[in-house]
Amino acid sequence: MEWLVVDTIVCSSSGISFSTLWCKIKLIIWYESDVFLPPGSSVMQTDSGIYIDGKFFPLTIYNVTPFNKTFWKIIEQSNECPGRTSIKGVRCTSAIHCRIAICPYGLIK
Repeated sequence: MEWLVVDTIVCSSSGISFSTLWCKIKLIIWYESDVFLPPGSSVMQTDSGIYIDGKFFPLTIYNVTPFNKTFWKIIEQSNECPGRTSIKGVRCTSAIHCRIAICPYGLIK
């Protein structure tokens, strides 16, 4: 089944990512991977990982829940990563606490 990535939030202190996916129903997935599920991309899940726009990447899914607007807002508000609101290419203000090797938002560590 093919899913559309609606939005993604990366928790830099834990390395866990949260993505909202849509295909007939809207879901929130919690996962860990070396890749970021960019909004607008198409994904297909397998037993050992995920295909993002046709390319395979290993991925560990921790939880899947039906989308809940209130819960998604809590995730957004509790995320300390400045990446979603910063301009690409600027220095990250939270790099000391970040467990992600390469910033998916394009910030400099």
